[in-house]
Amino acid sequence: MNAPDTASAGRSRRPRATDAARLQQLLLRQGFHTCLFLCGLCAWVFKLKGDGSAEGGMLPYSPLQMLIPLLGIGSLMWLIGMYGRAFPPLTVAKPSTWCVKFGIVLITFGSSLHLNGNGGKEAALFIVRWLLPVCFILFFTLSRIYGASPQALLLGLVSGAALTAFSVEAVRRFGVGLPISAGDLGRDSGYLNGPNQYGILCSTTSPILLFFYHSRRRWLRIGSLLLLPLYLLCLFQNLSKTNIVLFFLTLFAGSLALSIRNPRKLVATAGLAVGLAVFLALTLGLAMSALHDISPKAAKTLEDAAFNPTEARSIDSREEVWAGALEIIREHPITGLGPGKTMDALGIPHAHNMFLQLYLDAGLAGLVGMFFVTLAVLWRTTELLLEEFRRRVPTTDEQLLQLLSSLALVTYVCANSMSDSFSTATMPVFLFFATLAFSPAKDAAT
Repeated sequence: MNAPDTASAGRSRRPRATDAARLQQLLLRQGFHTCLFLCGLCAWVFKLKGDGSAEGGMLPYSPLQMLIPLLGIGSLMWLIGMYGRAFPPLTVAKPSTWCVKFGIVLITFGSSLHLNGNGGKEAALFIVRWLLPVCFILFFTLSRIYGASPQALLLGLVSGAALTAFSVEAVRRFGVGLPISAGDLGRDSGYLNGPNQYGILCSTTSPILLFFYHSRRRWLRIGSLLLLPLYLLCLFQNLSKTNIVLFFLTLFAGSLALSIRNPRKLVATAGLAVGLAVFLALTLGLAMSALHDISPKAAKTLEDAAFNPTEARSIDSREEVWAGALEIIREHPITGLGPGKTMDALGIPHAHNMFLQLYLDAGLAGLVGMFFVTLAVLWRTTELLLEEFRRRVPTTDEQLLQLLSSLALVTYVCANSMSDSFSTATMPVFLFFATLAFSPAKDAAT
């Protein structure tokens, strides 16, 4: 009599255990989705660190510091994930992957030589910054195990673009009481440390528009068309000349890469580029006339950069900074100056050249490491372009995201070569796209 009761009780408990496991998986997946979205969103909010004023920001931490807890979370979940299961590969087994790893090792080694002395804290934070790509790759891999989608990160990035653009316009046009400065044209405005950093995010994240446009989901394709004017608003809010050019070049290069196997798409892409160039040329005169009325200083800067670059003020100032950086390098040819000391030595946060800046921060090892990181980015893009050209089956969304992420890395390197120099403010975007480009595509790895 008791045996059937026991069996039925066991059967009744089993569905409850299954439901609990499903609920746990759902909560974990949604938690990872939310975390990836917030990572992308906060990549734009540079001026969080401060005292709540327009100049100082709102909160006592920065977006990069916000990512550091992922190291602890990732390490804990690594141990949990390793218990009783085989962990998937973190990165693709390609020469470009070893190249970027070697470059990061050299950079961290060069900066570690400055851990002793009065620059120890800055050197430690510099090392953490360059180890965060490894941390985020681990966290991203764990999120994929539990079913999270990388699109959550992309949606966070485009939401951050919308947040900055709308906030600046709200303060400038309607006087909304947000802790944001708003200049004549917003070049120094927003939750931002500087216009070049704002521009770097605009140009580097532009391949997301192409990914959404080529998505199989209609709402993402429609969203990509709506995001284009939003990104143009962001670009012309900061007036970063280099990144305005890079934005259009990146979109054109990405379109060519995606149409390389389809002659009709290739012709259509070329025709669209020519049409856009003609449109910009026709509207340039009107735009410059309006710009002269609104901000003559900004108009003069753009005219110098476009038509008389040898006399542009930005070029002259960069030459002075480069000369000062080279003088310091001659005094410290092996170890460099050390992280966090550029401001005291040159009077500005960075040397406006990423190779000179890495030499100042991490010495000769840092310079060589930066060459390897740059080479790895170009190498990985070439690998993915060749794979796309040779592929005989339709490209999946994961593979498309890999290719466009590598293109974003190339844009980031180009944007930093004469400006921000892989600073803390824009480093999150680099590690996001490095993770997407160097991690194996889920549907390609299974």
